[in-house]
Amino acid sequence: MAYTGKLINKPGRSHSKKPAAALASGNRFVTLDSDQESVVLSSADDNAYGVILAPALAGEVIEVVKGGTVLVESGATDIAIGDYVMPGGSAAGTALKATTGKAVAGRCVAFVGTLAAGDLISVDLDDKKSLF
Repeated sequence: MAYTGKLINKPGRSHSKKPAAALASGNRFVTLDSDQESVVLSSADDNAYGVILAPALAGEVIEVVKGGTVLVESGATDIAIGDYVMPGGSAAGTALKATTGKAVAGRCVAFVGTLAAGDLISVDLDDKKSLF
């Protein structure tokens, strides 16, 4: 797949949720909060619910993409095209190379140039496998 920098998604692959707290950054993995109608930024031990594309205030209705290919902020420099990724990083919700025993959020399918933390990578949310 050639990198286009655009969201490649199918209809019906997103849900509306409300952030439990303000989300200052977009393109991050989120996890369901305790009330199931709210989301919070994912950490390394979370099973990602999906990806938010834009920042949002607490209680504001936002779109959470759950399938297809979406841009996610990288939290590391060791991700290669084809690597499975998980949420985590020093900035919550960013993508890290998946490690054994952690929930896989998707597979990196593209990025531009030399990867640096903070860069956007394309992640296929439908391509997951267990690394247990």
